[in-house]
Order: sequence, then C-alpha cells, then structure tokens
Amino acid sequence: MEPIIQTERLSHIYSAGTPFEHGALVDVDFTAYRGEYLGIIGHTGSGKSTLIQHLNGLLKPTSGQVLFRGRDAHQGGHRARRQFHRACQLILQDNLTSLDPTMTVGATLREAVRYNRDWDHARSEREIGAMLDRLLLERTVLQKRPIQLSGGQRQRVALGRALLKEAAVLLMDEPLSSLDRQLRLQLQDEILRLCRQRGQTALMVTHDQSEALNLADRLVVMNQGRIEQNDIPQRIVTQPATLFAAQFISERPINLWTVRIAAPQSFFQPSRIVWPAGADTVVIGVRPQQLRARMIGPASQPEAEAALRGEAVIEQFHWIGAQCFGSGSLGGRLVEFSLPEGANSQIGDRVILSAAASALHFFDPETGRRLSHAAIPFSK
Repeated sequence: MEPIIQTERLSHIYSAGTPFEHGALVDVDFTAYRGEYLGIIGHTGSGKSTLIQHLNGLLKPTSGQVLFRGRDAHQGGHRARRQFHRACQLILQDNLTSLDPTMTVGATLREAVRYNRDWDHARSEREIGAMLDRLLLERTVLQKRPIQLSGGQRQRVALGRALLKEAAVLLMDEPLSSLDRQLRLQLQDEILRLCRQRGQTALMVTHDQSEALNLADRLVVMNQGRIEQNDIPQRIVTQPATLFAAQFISERPINLWTVRIAAPQSFFQPSRIVWPAGADTVVIGVRPQQLRARMIGPASQPEAEAALRGEAVIEQFHWIGAQCFGSGSLGGRLVEFSLPEGANSQIGDRVILSAAASALHFFDPETGRRLSHAAIPFSK
C-alpha cells in the first residue's frame, strides 16, 4: 500500500510551561495509506482535532514531522507547502466560520469544481447537481448564503465543497454532527462510497463509536494526546491493547474485576484459566456480549468448561437494537450480561452467568497495558 500522509514523533504544546495539556500531542506516530478510511476517536481533549489540524498544516509541530508522500509537509518552500494544502481538504464541525459568508452556496460549489480542473459550465453544473443529490440538499440552497442555512445544511455544503475538490486526503472533524441519526447514516454510506470510487484517503474525527466501527478500515484511539491503539476495528474489540481502549470501544461498559492471582474471586475457575506469567494482580475484563446468562430452573446446570461461573439477580434491562442485556451484582460489582433471545425475563429473576476462558482480557492494573492473552479454552 502507498503511504500518503504520516506523522513521526509528532508533539504539540499549546501553552508554554504546561507541556502536553489541553489536547496536545505526545510522540504521535501513524501512517495513512492511499484509499484508506481512518476513524480517529477519543474523549474531548484527547488531541483528535489537534492532530487533524496538523495534518492540514493549520498548526506546526512543537517537535516531530508531518510527511506528505514521504516529504516533510512544512519544508520545501512555498510551492511544496501549497501543494500539501491543496491535497488535504479539511471539514470542520463549525462550518459557519469556514464558509465564506459573502458567497452563495452555488458560488462556493462552483469555485470548488474549478479547484483542480478546467472550467466547463455544463459539466460543472452536472457535477454540482449530482453532489446536491448525494448530500440530500434541495436546489434552492444554491441561492442562499451560509447564514441562511441550518447547521446541518452548512455541514453538508462544506462537505460537498471538499468532495468536489477531489483532494487526495479528506480530513473531517465531526462532519455530520448537526444531522439527525437517519440522515447521518445515509450520508456516511455516501461519503464512504465516493472515497472508495476515487481512491481518496479519509480521516474522520468522531465521538460516535458505532460510526467509527462501521465505516473505518482502521481506528486510531487517542487518550491525553497519545495513541492508545491503532488497529483494525475487529482487533480493537477482541484484543484491546490497553484498559482505556477496552473501556472506550464498547457499546456497553466492559465488566472489570481487579483480582489477586493467588486468591481469585470465587466465581473465577482457576483450573480453567492460564494466568499471565509473572503477574501478581491483574484486571480481568469480560464484555457483556460474552458474559452469558441462563435462567435458573430445575434442569439448569452450569457450563462445565466455563472460566467464570456465578449467579446474579436481574436488576435492570438494557436494549441495543434487538439484543437485550441485563445487569445485576456479581462479586460486589454491578455487571452487565447478555440475555438469551426470546427469554421472558423479569426484574428479580435469578440467572446463571458464565464466560469462556477465551472471553477474558487481562490488563496490568498499574500501566493499563494488555497482558499476554493468557486465557485459553479449557481442555482435558
């Protein structure tokens, strides 16, 4: 794959004397490849927007480099820097300030069409019309100025302007945050389809985990200016590199217990677990999807090969789409677990909880780093 934009030990300090605070960056290394769709996620102040602004050249690094096609984006003279700016189009969350208030939407989009190619009126009008259709905008917006548009319309106009420029890299900072969920889902698919067709590289800052997991080829999870994990979505879910990544990437909160290996909680089955070598105390995580509940009845028996077995009383229900989760107390902690499809469960029902050894995640309680994936299916 062809690397198109990279950072090497990129750091940024916003305030002198307060290093690496207020969304600053700390030794950020990553590479985006041609045609790749990356999601950049993390809490507010984690450095997501700061990183995007460095990739567009709006900010200069305190230390480190931004490379565009292998060359330092801030070196090489005016012409090289201008090429870099033209190749990386930025879409901000607040588009009232990024759109020229004196220009109509039609003038803004026509200017975008002229950005990288010769002007042809008929072809340009066709391209603009097709873009409005993709973004579900009425033709009447062409005569309006930004102040006359709703927040969602402004976001879509800014997005259309960037897409019409056909830049090599599309940098999006919460580009669809002002739209309702149904419209956002439609436009997510349209943006992804256009980027795929054109071979564009796209980096999108978002707080929406579902959006990131469903769209991105790769996720960059950020925390306090550092990259916690940079990987494909499936691996971040199944093998989180840190405790933060495990907690952040989850539709429902991951269940966590701090356990001394010499004296584990009574509901863990030591004979079915291979503990991380050299560790004395570990944090064990089990996602609610993999902590399964079965109703207690006359014929109910615990799963013989489960690494975790215990009982709980259903205290509350939580729905994610068609899947139902329950919550209750296990080992003195409130945990969430998945309920079987079609189960006629009630608040107050007692259930048997179990999880396979392969569902257990181990983390160092001091560093938060993932320990070896030591949980393995039990075999006699």
